[in-house]
Amino acid sequence: MVAKTREAQMHKKPRNTLWRSRVKAIGTGGLAIAGLALAAPFAMAEVKPSLNMYGATGLIDMPSGEAQPDAQLSVTTSHFGPVSRNTLSFQITPRISASFRFTGIRDWNKTAACQPSCTTGLDQFDTYYDRSFDLRFKVLNESRYLPAITIGLQDFAGTGLQAGEYIAATKNIAPNLKITAGLGWGRLGSYGDIGAPFGKRPKVNVGFGGKFNFDQWFRGPAAPFGGVEWKFNDRWTFKGEYSSDAYVTEAGTRSTFDRKSPFNFGVEYQPSEYYRLGAYYMYGSTVGLAGQIFINPQKRPSGGIADKAPNPVKPRPSRSSAPDAWSTDWVTQADRAPALRNDVAKRLQDDGIIVESVGYSAGKVQVRIRNTRYLNNAQAIGRTARALTQTMPASVETFEIVPLANGVPASRVTIRRSDLEDLEFSPNSIAEMSQRVSVAGENGSTAGFDQNPDLYPAFTWSLGPTARFRFFDQKAPFKLDVGIKATGRFELRPGLVIAGEVTQKIAGNLKDRPPLPDRGRLQPVRSAVYFYDKEGTTAIEKLAVHWHSKLGQDIYGRVSAGYLERMFGGVSAEVLWKPAGSRLALGGELNYVKQRSPDQHFGFDLPVYMYETDSGPKTGPSSYSTVTGHVSAYYELGNGFHVQLDVGKYLAGDIGATFRLDREFANGWRVGAFATKTNVSSADFGSGSFDKGIKVVIPLNWGLGTPSRKTSPVELRPFRRDGGAKLEVDGRLYESVRGYHQSGLDNQFGRFWK
Repeated sequence: MVAKTREAQMHKKPRNTLWRSRVKAIGTGGLAIAGLALAAPFAMAEVKPSLNMYGATGLIDMPSGEAQPDAQLSVTTSHFGPVSRNTLSFQITPRISASFRFTGIRDWNKTAACQPSCTTGLDQFDTYYDRSFDLRFKVLNESRYLPAITIGLQDFAGTGLQAGEYIAATKNIAPNLKITAGLGWGRLGSYGDIGAPFGKRPKVNVGFGGKFNFDQWFRGPAAPFGGVEWKFNDRWTFKGEYSSDAYVTEAGTRSTFDRKSPFNFGVEYQPSEYYRLGAYYMYGSTVGLAGQIFINPQKRPSGGIADKAPNPVKPRPSRSSAPDAWSTDWVTQADRAPALRNDVAKRLQDDGIIVESVGYSAGKVQVRIRNTRYLNNAQAIGRTARALTQTMPASVETFEIVPLANGVPASRVTIRRSDLEDLEFSPNSIAEMSQRVSVAGENGSTAGFDQNPDLYPAFTWSLGPTARFRFFDQKAPFKLDVGIKATGRFELRPGLVIAGEVTQKIAGNLKDRPPLPDRGRLQPVRSAVYFYDKEGTTAIEKLAVHWHSKLGQDIYGRVSAGYLERMFGGVSAEVLWKPAGSRLALGGELNYVKQRSPDQHFGFDLPVYMYETDSGPKTGPSSYSTVTGHVSAYYELGNGFHVQLDVGKYLAGDIGATFRLDREFANGWRVGAFATKTNVSSADFGSGSFDKGIKVVIPLNWGLGTPSRKTSPVELRPFRRDGGAKLEVDGRLYESVRGYHQSGLDNQFGRFWK
């Protein structure tokens, strides 16, 4: 018979009847929250919400009832005893937040005594790594008499090792002092429980992880927790808490550390609003350390973006004082078109705005531009409009500005010149101007326009450093290769370009072998990335021709052919319907692709070793080709939120759908999450059960403080598997054009006059 663990023996106690347990649990939790409500009707808080060791809003190891400021993005690393946690958290809305966490527990097989009762599938690691997602909802804001109350789900879709649910309440009872009380379930209900108010908690069927454990939520023993937070000066904070987490697995079954006490104490030092450090004495036996970084995409750490002042609006003289200036005779002058185009181009040259063509009549001018500098598209439109006031004859009242995306007209922005003259110095100029600007679709015709003859063909290139990251494989939390990347771009005419990338690896550890999954029936279209990292020392990552076109006023098209990405080459075709004034867009994509050789040169032969797994060598086809494609719907919800739904066939032949939710900010920051579910079983997909992850897009101008259209995307996936894998091709239509449409410009209009 297997001996009971020390934790189980320590905390075993007689049970009352079920109804008494429920009454006791609800009563105790209710009294704690009521006590907070009545503790003190003081004015609202000076102590800002802090984070716990899980990287979520809380005390030390316990959660609290507060929420971070809207849009706050935080990165936390914490360590105590054998437990290390690295967490990315995002305050999605003022009430909803989410976290992605990577946990490592050292000395997982420290004692042989655990072996009879250990879970066999988890015994292969000296350090056990686990990934988890959290979700929190703030149901009540703090008021004069009531506390802030939050309901949370911790590790709600995974192995269950970190799983717990809670209701937490926090109240500021005096300046710089607040208290928290709550009730926890799961691992947060494992110490000092007061019964199971909502019934027994079923065991987790770990399987391949990644599944929502609905039947466990708020089930099983519930235990109270609480604590206090005292900010005794501008930089230092003291915390103390009573923890309801018995660490049954870590301190009990696995004996990775000795849990002697439920009390934790610590101090935190925050010299800046952007980071915080903490030191703690944890569970009566070990020291803990934490570091936290705070980023709010809505606020740059060093103020605004430095740039030269725009051209001022040049007012026209009145008709009575200068009738000749209003004459329309200039329209018939044969040499006036190139002169006007060159004049506008010179005015915009320093702004990185390229004038492609100009067409005009006596009262209207249309200028087609390529914005190479400003991530804020409204700013590029505003600067172009100002330059037109400097260069156009007085008779021209209407400015039509047509921004080009990949050589294709994305929209037509119409501005009245008299509005620019009237509103430049208005105290409410941004709001008034945004109401007077109109945005509509535009066809691709430039008949009668004066084209710049020097723009095409054109070749540009760059050479610079590059880095490739891999996170969270089961043998190392972080891997990195660094090298150099050469890019080339040959523009034959508007919308037609040949582009390529060549990389040379210099150093790194991506060649270190990660666990290679048993792939079931799926072709290793993504799980073989290790072999592409190992063999692609000198790699032609991309070499393709791309053609973008306007098929109608609201319809866009793209065709790409060549080596489209690291792992696949072939042909990709796409069509998009997106009216300039609509929040809805519909699209379709069809691809015929063939898998590239791992060395990423010109071949398509797949070597035998690419089918190797942890179970040993396997056989597979010497080449692999497939037809893949999706129909897509895009919708802008407002307030920066975007949703996208793709339905179709993926690279490994599986069929399903991908849902994506993003929040985008006017300065270019973007934070989102995605999940893909296909007809692939959990066994065939492997660990994680289905594809999911988080993507953060960081605009470089946010950190540099100077204008730039470049961004740095970071994608975090618990696992890189074959199910739900999409082709990665440059220049997809929706992201190319939507920023110049009505809602995109509205979101960025605050910089129109900059």
